[in-house]
Amino acid sequence: MTKHLYIDEYGSFVGKTSERLTVSQGGELKAEIPLSRLKSVNILKGGISLSSDIIEACSLRGIKIFFLDFRNVAHTAITSTANHAVANVRKAQFLTIESNHGREIARTLIVGKLKNQRATLQYFYKYLKNTDKQSKKLESAIEKIKETIESLKNIELSNNKHWSQIIMGKEGGMAAIYFDAIGAELLEECDFTTRIGRGAEDIMNSALNYGYAILTSFVWQSIINAGLEAYAGVLHTNRPGKPSLVLDVMEEYRAWVVDRNIIKLRSSLAGKKELDAELKKKIITEINATMNKKHLYNGKNLSLQGVMQRQVYRLVGAFMQQNRYKSYIFKW
Repeated sequence: MTKHLYIDEYGSFVGKTSERLTVSQGGELKAEIPLSRLKSVNILKGGISLSSDIIEACSLRGIKIFFLDFRNVAHTAITSTANHAVANVRKAQFLTIESNHGREIARTLIVGKLKNQRATLQYFYKYLKNTDKQSKKLESAIEKIKETIESLKNIELSNNKHWSQIIMGKEGGMAAIYFDAIGAELLEECDFTTRIGRGAEDIMNSALNYGYAILTSFVWQSIINAGLEAYAGVLHTNRPGKPSLVLDVMEEYRAWVVDRNIIKLRSSLAGKKELDAELKKKIITEINATMNKKHLYNGKNLSLQGVMQRQVYRLVGAFMQQNRYKSYIFKW
């Protein structure tokens, strides 16, 4: 099984011995992993050193190295210059961004996100139905998301200069309803009241943000492999330092890959003030397990990581107008 390595201990040294990556702390060997098993290395805080040998070895083998900031947001990726990017792929991507075709792709991404938010709520509702617990807010949110999906499908986006505000406004409204239902009926013991991104101090939002950071590295890797420009998206605003396409692609995976797993960990998170090493390890383990789980995709059993990569290749085809992009919807 391939491995995504996460390093968050201050003072760690990442090096190379033969064909293995090593992690040492104060001269003591803490971990040793065959390079052949690695997919990515994720540096989660400052004060961690990497040798030039391991950087070169990872680069030559296509192993991505990501650096995350204090918000657990990836800001730097080290990759090989010999990637699969080709000029016509990125040219098609850039031309799509300002086109009506790009707006349709953006709509598809948001509809896919809403469908997977709905699938996540249905996943938990299914279990609550077998208990004495009331789940009216979940029922209501499931129905409202369905109505919004139908509404989004009927909006005319062509030549509408306000198209982005319209679809993002609907997405934002549904996000509030979605998280309100989750907080009221699934996370009572965690004192979750509202979704907070940057600067979150409560345990649930901190856990969600940490999970999204892990998801970011999976998505970013798939985008690099496909030869696309991570900083040029069709949905999120493009500005320096913002990996807009990464954020675009993440949308359809957030609910099922991260939200669902964090909710499942609620008993471990309840009563905690901050994410300690043990909680971070649990989150990493759950998300990695989800990404390695097999799914039926076009007649083949693929890991979710494999599905994600093929979805990004499908996005390439949509940019080049060779096919129509279709979001991957999870079965609950």
